Amino acid sequence: MRDADVRCEWNSIDIFILSPKNRWAFIIENKVHSRQHKGQLLKYRERIIELFRVQDASDEGNLEISIGGIFLTLHKEIAEDAEYTSIRYDKICIFLKRYLDQEAYLLSPEVMTFLTHYLHILDELSGMSKERTEMENLARKLYRDHKKVLDFIIEYGAGSDFQLAVHRVLGDNVKRGDLVKVDNAQLMYWGLAKNFVSFLPSNWFDALDRTNRVWPGCENWWAGSPVIVWVEVWSVDDSARGHLKLVAEVGPISDYQLRLSFIEALKSAAHDANMDRIYFQSNATEEGRLYSKFLRENTIAVFDVHDTNEMEKKFRQLLMEFEPEIKLIADIIPQLLDYGKLKE
Repeated sequence: MRDADVRCEWNSIDIFILSPKNRWAFIIENKVHSRQHKGQLLKYRERIIELFRVQDASDEGNLEISIGGIFLTLHKEIAEDAEYTSIRYDKICIFLKRYLDQEAYLLSPEVMTFLTHYLHILDELSGMSKERTEMENLARKLYRDHKKVLDFIIEYGAGSDFQLAVHRVLGDNVKRGDLVKVDNAQLMYWGLAKNFVSFLPSNWFDALDRTNRVWPGCENWWAGSPVIVWVEVWSVDDSARGHLKLVAEVGPISDYQLRLSFIEALKSAAHDANMDRIYFQSNATEEGRLYSKFLRENTIAVFDVHDTNEMEKKFRQLLMEFEPEIKLIADIIPQLLDYGKLKE
């Protein structure tokens, strides 16, 4: 086995072990929170057979090959291909614990540390963690003893960490239509949900009001203006990491020429000012199109979406970084005086 080669993600195979000298191959297919695809395991074996067939053609040989496989799964699932042995992670936990108890003296400190951490992760995944079980039992007891209080908090007092960050930026008692100063920017607050907050930069609002126009189709859209801005948060892979994103969108102006002029004016001004972060998709000006976002490079990484201080800081940073684009758009809006209908 000295010629054995271990590969990860070779031809989509999670772990592949190959010993050409012994004409032996081994496949480990790993499933944690997903299940096998139809024909997946058989397809992997066929790839290995084809690999040896190509090798035999070049070496003018044709010897028997041996292919083994393990279908490693978190849940109780049988491998579709009978050539694979199904093993659950809880069995790996049992084996590793016995191995570490009996053979630890053979391992270097680095390997011992790695396997100990790995075993802890498997315990959590497979539900065999004693610490997790104790925490769950404690949580159940707390809920039984304080059910009314906890239900009240969940229904009335549960605000997301993002919402807390927004209140730090905009104030605790801000109401729809209020003007709020945030560092160098002034915003007209519109609404707050669990994962996003909407507003208009006040210079946009003032410019739109000075045009003295109605915006047909936008009467019931956000603040009734033809454009809106919001900041949203989302997590990455259900982890603490995530992003904040500043979004600006032209809305459902039913007058096609008015909507077209709005978008073309923004595109032209952004081009002249060399502001390539204002960018519309090619289909934004198609007739019948209702919503068109137009900012890019507009996300900022958040290390921990549960860290209110970090999200407050990143929220302010996004607004500050896009100050030039916000000002440019405010300057462009008055150019729409020749379009649309005057307010009555």
